[in-house]
Amino acid sequence: MIFYVRKLSNLKLKDLEKEKENITNDKLKNAEVELNINFEKRLEELENSLVLEKLKLTEDRIKNSDIVGEIMTNIFPVKPKKSLIVVVAFLTGFIISIFLVFLFNFIKQSRSKIN
Repeated sequence: MIFYVRKLSNLKLKDLEKEKENITNDKLKNAEVELNINFEKRLEELENSLVLEKLKLTEDRIKNSDIVGEIMTNIFPVKPKKSLIVVVAFLTGFIISIFLVFLFNFIKQSRSKIN
């Protein structure tokens, strides 16, 4: 009887060891898969950032200026229009002088009402 108990306990022990081994193998496989996935994601992120940094250092982005087209010049130089400036200045002075006359008249009348 003791022999059977020992044999059963040995079998149970062997079964438990196999189960332990299976569980550890499964956990190791899952950990390896997860580690590979994380590694691949991180590697892809680093490669993308490397590409971006290389693009930042290209010659096209370092240039100070670039000629887009031909330079166009006018044959006749652009001058200020003297006659227009004189007319606008005269009209502005006239309008301001009329405004000042009305303002001084208003101030004079308000002083006389106060006294």
